[in-house]
Amino acid sequence: CRQAAAAARALLDRGDNIDYLYKALETAMVVCYVRPFTRADGIGTLPRTDAPRDSEQARLHKDLCVRRRQVYAHTDAQSGRSGDAIVGESGGISGRAISTHAFTYPRDQLQAVVDLCEQQAAKFEQEAFAIQSEMNERNRDSPS
Repeated sequence: CRQAAAAARALLDRGDNIDYLYKALETAMVVCYVRPFTRADGIGTLPRTDAPRDSEQARLHKDLCVRRRQVYAHTDAQSGRSGDAIVGESGGISGRAISTHAFTYPRDQLQAVVDLCEQQAAKFEQEAFAIQSEMNERNRDSPS
């Protein structure tokens, strides 16, 4: 969450200068926030109960999850991306690239993303501290 908040703050600082760095930060913001809630091989996910419960934050959380799946982490037809395959040749060497153009994350929601990320990070840190304290207490109470 802290990485996502940092990316969102950097986007706010960049103003309306939408370039490759802006797009990279935008992708990082969404992917870093949603990663703990996404199933991966060998790594568990946070339970749904760790998603925000406040209605506005719950809506934003769901929007970030949908955008990660449909826009930022994939390039399939549902991604909202449009693009062209570029084939070129220079000096006898040919190459291919795909040029894509994706939607930009709504600027008016960036501060809300920062707030959501910071609140989630604080909640997770508090829970981690409580677990660590409980483990330390058990270790003190158990005979060696």
